[in-house]
Amino acid sequence: MAKSPARVTLLPPAAVVALKAASVRTLGALIVLACTAVAAALITYSPSDPSLNTASPGPIANALNLPGAVLADVLLQGGGLAVAAPLLVVTLWGMRLLTGRAVPSLWSRTLVLLAGTLALALALGGLPAPADWSIGGGLGGFAGLLLRERLAIGLALAGLEEGQAVLLDTTTMGLGALALLGLQWAAVIAWHDYAATLRSIARVGTTLAGAVAGLRRRLLKTPSSPEQAPQPAARAAVPASTPARTRGVVRREPQLLPLDTLPPTDREGPAIIAPRPPPGRTPPPRP
Repeated sequence: MAKSPARVTLLPPAAVVALKAASVRTLGALIVLACTAVAAALITYSPSDPSLNTASPGPIANALNLPGAVLADVLLQGGGLAVAAPLLVVTLWGMRLLTGRAVPSLWSRTLVLLAGTLALALALGGLPAPADWSIGGGLGGFAGLLLRERLAIGLALAGLEEGQAVLLDTTTMGLGALALLGLQWAAVIAWHDYAATLRSIARVGTTLAGAVAGLRRRLLKTPSSPEQAPQPAARAAVPASTPARTRGVVRREPQLLPLDTLPPTDREGPAIIAPRPPPGRTPPPRP
């Protein structure tokens, strides 16, 4: 059996791995930038901006100009506040790719993300909208409104017409809670990540509190007027004739004591110890 020819690669294996890692990080950065742009368009949304169903001759208030105004109007009309969930999850995916980590079970998490977004829109559709809310479908957009109507029809067909409003609200809130759990799984967030986040927040708070306390102590110790500031001690005048090398050097002269204050041994001078003569020899007389 003939052997298959060896596969020829243009780059060494290490270079291929590095190129793949750089591509993944670049893709993550692009995803984060795209999500940031969409978030800016949603935050700066104005109902008076021109869109697919609105014509306005005035200036556009959206941060991304006309494309941002149209995109924000379509997203908010369709999903209401629920569009923030997939935006946040996809941003977290981009951050994982940016740090070199993969998104496990991407297709499963994508399906859970879509289902969780629809369930969240359904739950938000049952909440009362504020007076200045300009989206006609409510907080959940038209998706939440349509899903709520279909759910009410299903409950009526099942014969649950008594207390239908309470049952409908309870069902939508339950589905909203399940949607939050599903979105958490889709975002690849574990429970210990919350504990790590809380510890990081507590660490940052402790650091800021210590910095503020130290700044306060320094401000309290600082004198309020120049008169209260401590004056530096006056330095002794150095004669101009003193060389630069000897300035600031204190010279100590030796102190001589009177002869009568010294002990007798010191008056006679240091003791001289004569070496011992070898055995058999008489030491010479001492003068």
